[in-house]
Amino acid sequence: METQNASVRVRPLRFGFVVDPKDKASLLQVLQLNSCLWGGMYNYIIPRFVKTPARYREDFIRSPSGTSLINGLIDAFQPDFLVETAVGITKGLQFETRRIVPLQSLMPSVAEQRPYGVDVRSICEALYQETFRFVQRHPPNVVLPRAPSPRYELLLAATFGEIPDSGGLAECRNNIVNALGAKDEMVQPHSFIKYFSHQNLYPLRIGRHVLETQSREWNLDETLFYMDERSPYDIIEYWNLRALGWRIRPLPQSWSSQLRPDCEEFIKEAHRAPVPPSNRTQDAAFLCSRSCSFQEMQSYISSLKRPSDAIVTVSDRFPRLWEE
Repeated sequence: METQNASVRVRPLRFGFVVDPKDKASLLQVLQLNSCLWGGMYNYIIPRFVKTPARYREDFIRSPSGTSLINGLIDAFQPDFLVETAVGITKGLQFETRRIVPLQSLMPSVAEQRPYGVDVRSICEALYQETFRFVQRHPPNVVLPRAPSPRYELLLAATFGEIPDSGGLAECRNNIVNALGAKDEMVQPHSFIKYFSHQNLYPLRIGRHVLETQSREWNLDETLFYMDERSPYDIIEYWNLRALGWRIRPLPQSWSSQLRPDCEEFIKEAHRAPVPPSNRTQDAAFLCSRSCSFQEMQSYISSLKRPSDAIVTVSDRFPRLWEE
C-alpha cells in the first residue's frame, strides 16, 4: 500500500476593512486593530465612496463608477471577510453577506477571546518562549513608536503600528511590554528611517512572526511614496501597496527636507547589479501620491546626490489596483 504525504500551510485570515476615508477616527481604529492581529499588515483597507474621487480619474481613460471601483478592489484583494466600520457601509457591494462582519466583532474585551483571527498575545507568548526568555548578546530593540503630534498619528500607525493603552486592545499592548520589554519612543524626522532597520521590532513587524510572503507585484524596485501624511487616501494607498507586496516606504512631504540624507542613502543602497540569468538592475523608485505635486517631487529628486550609475524612476500614475 502506497503511503501518501500531504503538507498543510496555515495563514492568517485575510480581512478587508471598508472605511469612509473622511472618517479619520475609524481609519485610526482600523490601523490600531491591525497592529494587534497576526498578519494584520497584510489586510486591506477599502475606501467607501459613492462617486469616484477625482484622484482615481484618468484624462484619456473612462473612469469606473464608485461602486465598480470598490468591487474591483474587493476582487483584486480577495479577502476572507469584509469588515464594516459603520453599519450598512458595505450595502450594494458584491460580497457574500455571511462573510461580512462588524468591526466590534474583532475587538473583544480583555476577558473575551477574539472570535476571528489570532492576536499578538499569542505571538508574544511564542516569541518569549522561543527567544526573549533567554539572555541575548544582541537583542532586538522592541519599540512602540509614538507620533510627535496628532498630524503624524495616522502615518506612524500605518507605518509601524499603534496599540492604544486603554480599551479592548490595551491587553495586547501590555503583552508586548511585559513579554518583549517594549518601550515607547517618540519618532522624529531625524530618527524616522532608523526604525526600518531589521534590528527594530514594532507592532506590525511583530505581527509578521513566522510568516513567509511572496510578492504578487510586478515592480522589483524599492519605492519611496512621496505623500501627504494628512491625507487619509494617501495613508490607505500606502497601506494597500505594501499589503500587496510592494517594497515601499513612506516619504512624508513635510519631512522631505530633513530626510534628504536618508533619501540619498536609500538611492545608493537600492542600486544593485543584475543577478543572472536576469539582466535587469534594481534601482530606487519614487511614486507620487495624487495629493502632492509631481513637479515638486521631481524637483526634490533632482536635488538629491546619487551615484553616477544609479537610475531613479519616478511616477505620478497610481496603480489601478481595482483592475487587479
